[in-house]
Amino acid sequence: QWSDFAVGFVRTDIDETSATVKAIVDQPVYQIGDPFRFEVMVAGEGNLDLYVGFIFPQGDYATIGYPFSFSAVKELLPYQKNLTLAKGGQTFTILNFGLGLPAMETGDYRACALLTKAQSDPNENSNWVKLDCQGFRF
Repeated sequence: QWSDFAVGFVRTDIDETSATVKAIVDQPVYQIGDPFRFEVMVAGEGNLDLYVGFIFPQGDYATIGYPFSFSAVKELLPYQKNLTLAKGGQTFTILNFGLGLPAMETGDYRACALLTKAQSDPNENSNWVKLDCQGFRF
C-alpha cells in the first residue's frame, strides 16, 4: 500500500554553505613584547572539523591542536574534530599572549582557520568547506 502524496523538501546532507569561519588577530602590526590574541569564530549548522594555524613569511605553515600543541611544519593537526556548529556561533581563543610576543622572524604572517567536512582528509581541497585568514606583520 502506498502512502498519501505529499509535497515537500528532503534534506539529505548538512548545508555546508551556511557554515562560516572568521580568523581574528587583535592588531595588524606587532613588535617584541606586544600582547597577542588569536581567536576564531564559527557559526552555521552541522558537524565539521576545525583547523587553525599560521602561514609564515616564507610560505610554510603550522597548525595548533587543542588545548595547545603545535604541529610539525606543513602538517594539518585538527584543533577540534567533529565540531557541532551552533547557529548563534562560537568563539575559540586559540592563543592569548598577554605578557607579550617573543622574538619572531620579521615579515608578513597569516592567522588562518579552516572548516572541513567531518572526519575527512584535510589535505584534499575538495573536503574544505570554508577558509579564512587574517594577515599581520611582525
